[in-house]
Amino acid sequence: MGFLVGGLNKTRDLHSANITHIEIGTGTNKETQNDTDLQTPIASTETAIDSSTTTSQQLVKQGTIPSTSGAGNAVTEMIWKKDSTELAHSRITHTAINHTIGEDIIYETRWFYRGVLE
Repeated sequence: MGFLVGGLNKTRDLHSANITHIEIGTGTNKETQNDTDLQTPIASTETAIDSSTTTSQQLVKQGTIPSTSGAGNAVTEMIWKKDSTELAHSRITHTAINHTIGEDIIYETRWFYRGVLE
């Protein structure tokens, strides 16, 4: 048994409605399925996402951390979430990005929804 396209798109829409913010941090522990927030958040970097696009069985979110938020840090983690009072939806760790004044950091993530019928 698996999800049909209509069910997958409904799941995509629910996920889309529940991801409204992005935030960055300096933690270096690899992400796990049990994460609920950033390991080491950078103060004042939580911001609303820029765009959200859905196509059949796909969700694309883009978020920008402005050059004026959290500059001077070596950014190594990012999280998608609803807002600061909600649990995380997706956290990643990556090679350090030196966040400097005058340079925004832009994240774009694509989620794919599929179901297998057997």
